[in-house]
Amino acid sequence: MGDMETLFIIGENFSKEGETYSGDDWIASPFNDARVCGVFDGARSPHADLKTVAGFPSDKFVSNWLKQELLQQLLDNPMAPLGALLQRTNYAYGDMWPQLLSNEGINTLLNRKVNAPASAFAVAMVRDGLLTWVQGADCVLFLILADGKVISLAGDQFSDIDPAKKKQQTWVSAAKLLEEGHSVQEVLRRENEMIAHNRALLYNQHGGIAVLNGEPTMDEVLVADTMDVSYHLDTGAKILAMTDGCFQKLDDRSEFAAMTAAQLVVQKGLDGLKEALLLKSNPFPTDATAVLMDL
Repeated sequence: MGDMETLFIIGENFSKEGETYSGDDWIASPFNDARVCGVFDGARSPHADLKTVAGFPSDKFVSNWLKQELLQQLLDNPMAPLGALLQRTNYAYGDMWPQLLSNEGINTLLNRKVNAPASAFAVAMVRDGLLTWVQGADCVLFLILADGKVISLAGDQFSDIDPAKKKQQTWVSAAKLLEEGHSVQEVLRRENEMIAHNRALLYNQHGGIAVLNGEPTMDEVLVADTMDVSYHLDTGAKILAMTDGCFQKLDDRSEFAAMTAAQLVVQKGLDGLKEALLLKSNPFPTDATAVLMDL
């Protein structure tokens, strides 16, 4: 499979209003004695005046900004633990929030939890025989051993949302509303109301999900761990990082869907996963990004 491979599908859906771009981003790079890989899945702001940020769709802006900031943190702090690097990246985004609003002509300090473009994430680092990882929301990480065994390192946090919070979530079926003849603008308005409600309920709080949006409370709910993988170095073992677009259409949104995608990568590689996704729907409705990197 080589040193590093990527899967990248640009989704086509009504919310992009005809634009061609991905709200996902990815990283796969060596840094001194470490190797880092991961994915970011940007989530747009539901605020009408933050539809674009710095000239880009807000989901694309945030995933790319966070990736670039993490790369800078890696360069500036080459020996820092991955968790600390991610925290610094998140804090830097939070520090920028007032200036971001000012740059977009917004003079009121909007609620960051609800309005800031945010990102799910899954990032792993290998250094000195140790594999460390950090993850939030619905990006996932797997370790694939040389014999094909798949180990889930961090799964979809939506599967573990507090049942009481699940009952309070609201949902809008954009496809159904469009079929009923509602305009794209009206569907976006209703979807943005849903997004704002669910963010206030779930983002960076216990029983919810971790996202990169500048809130310090992310530190309390992100998934982070370490594993000794020295025995598996140079054996062909790999790290697989995926955004939810790589698995949510393969199966129902259950805890098994991501594992189904990972096992498909073992059997047929990333090209096989991409083919399976496009067989489900072509054009594909959701951005999908995956990175497969040698351990």
